[in-house]
Amino acid sequence: MNEKNPQFNRPEPLVVGSASLETKKEKARQIVERFGEYHYEQFSSRQRTILESSEIKKSKCEKLAIEKINEITNSILSEFKLDVFNVPERNVHLIPDKLFKEITKDETITGATSEIMQLILLNAEALKDPMSRISAMLHEIIHLKSFLVLEVHEDLKRVYRGGVTVGALREKSERVGYFMMFGGLNEAIVTEIQKRYLKKCFSEVVSTLEKMSDLGSYDQFLIDEYHWQDSKEARNFKRKLIKEAFPDRGEDEIVWVGRNESGYDLLGYYGQRKVLNYIVDVLFKDNTDRFNSEDEVMKLFFKAHFDGKLFAIAKLIEKSFGEGSFRIIGMMSEKDENSIGQVMDYLQKHRKKI
Repeated sequence: MNEKNPQFNRPEPLVVGSASLETKKEKARQIVERFGEYHYEQFSSRQRTILESSEIKKSKCEKLAIEKINEITNSILSEFKLDVFNVPERNVHLIPDKLFKEITKDETITGATSEIMQLILLNAEALKDPMSRISAMLHEIIHLKSFLVLEVHEDLKRVYRGGVTVGALREKSERVGYFMMFGGLNEAIVTEIQKRYLKKCFSEVVSTLEKMSDLGSYDQFLIDEYHWQDSKEARNFKRKLIKEAFPDRGEDEIVWVGRNESGYDLLGYYGQRKVLNYIVDVLFKDNTDRFNSEDEVMKLFFKAHFDGKLFAIAKLIEKSFGEGSFRIIGMMSEKDENSIGQVMDYLQKHRKKI
């Protein structure tokens, strides 16, 4: 593991499937090549022209944010004794709203990560505020640095594992249809990591910017926005927002608030994170002989996002909630709100007294 000089290429993903060893090696190599110097070569000339002509030039604060996010996420990887690596700036694309929606075909999101293409797309028009934009960068880079396994056959290539998500392998998908499990849990884990390190990210970006000269207007806007969050007016708006609109949340869920109560941004996937935090609370209470704090339990989930090892977590969960409960958690979606309530109800009803 090279901690001092992490390279601009990720470790090769694992590959499963019926393809030849040569094909598997080639598909793994392509993932690495799409991560850095050869990133744009995966696109057709038309696609590249559209992307490069539409892409919005990054400001100093955005370039600096990518650098700081790499440092923060590499410190997490180092803590878990995993290989560190940097997400290159070129793999993060700020694009207009229309193009973003055409590519993602999703009206509900402002950021997206493609493990196959090794790219991050951010809707620059929906993420106008620099604090929202940096927060989204942190979220998506955590996704892009996740554990990755491909399923490769001679006529098929797709993601089998990404973070803690698990897809149906071809044999099963041919019988019952393709599906991905643990999408809701995956987003909950990513957002909890984002929440834990977001203030550090803002602080490091702003403190570095303030030592630099020749800042652009967007860079100065970030500095002003960041410091304004501690003003009396901002604190009062945050308290009002939580009391009147989001009484079940804490102020640490707020990414930023605007002047004159003009707007705000909250961390996402709150329902999924409530389920995750309930699981963590129960696992800690049931295993105080093994863990010193809930934080230790939460870090099991953080680590699984980066190394893919779910067996120990599944074993603890089934001890506390019964056989089959881990699979039930896998049914919690990142989009379907009903699935969140259904999973929480199941867990509460099947909670074992240990």
